[in-house]
Amino acid sequence: MSNNKIPTAEEYANSMYQEYPVSKEIHELMIEFAKLHVQAALKAASNVKTNYISRFLITQDIINAYPLENIK
Repeated sequence: MSNNKIPTAEEYANSMYQEYPVSKEIHELMIEFAKLHVQAALKAASNVKTNYISRFLITQDIINAYPLENIK
């Protein structure tokens, strides 16, 4: 995982557990878990006020900054 490409759940699981293949169901659970955390992180970030910007960050722009479709 040293390159800049973010691995898919399947690629990550296969690289970590080469001797024990991970099922498709586990990959799907990993994806849903990641989506929950991305949504929570973006929501938390949308509530942050920075010293560099005199107004609150635009909530929807932050929440939509990383499309959940990118989580594979």
